[in-house]
Amino acid sequence: GGGWQHHIIAAGTVSYATGGKFADGAKTMAYIQLFTSAAKFYEESVGRPANPLPGENRKGQTTYESDPKTGQQPLGTESMNVLGLNLPLEHKFVADLGKQGSFISKVLNLIPGGNATAGLHDFWFNKGNPNKLEFTTFNNISTMFIAAPISIAATIGNIAKGNESLVYTHLMVNDRDR
Repeated sequence: GGGWQHHIIAAGTVSYATGGKFADGAKTMAYIQLFTSAAKFYEESVGRPANPLPGENRKGQTTYESDPKTGQQPLGTESMNVLGLNLPLEHKFVADLGKQGSFISKVLNLIPGGNATAGLHDFWFNKGNPNKLEFTTFNNISTMFIAAPISIAATIGNIAKGNESLVYTHLMVNDRDR
């Protein structure tokens, strides 16, 4: 139980008690807490856990309408490729370049965590989001550099969630063997 501070102090104490350095145990747990906090933030914002896998490229359905109350993607579209502008394709290479479902979108979708980053990034601009950002070219590009590390940390945090006891065990075994 307790907050993240208690986990960090406990991990440092376990490390120190078993012959290691307090700072090493505390630092390890601080990273775990950072990642799990990112996972919680992502899921509460976007409405689904961050996923490092590519989104589904749907023929004929490349856009979605965000939930008017939350700004989240509606159920049924949560696994789709959302990289690019949420605008209908015109089936013209140049006109479609930056849109969801375009050639560039499909290529970028193959980068692990790319679609998760796009999901968080979209949420910040979606109608219905009470904290919606104004869409400008500057806001669009600059917020990608914020969404990417949060989304990557969130995918790691999904794995780390609830595994604090494994960290304590790891610290006890590794510190004892030094």
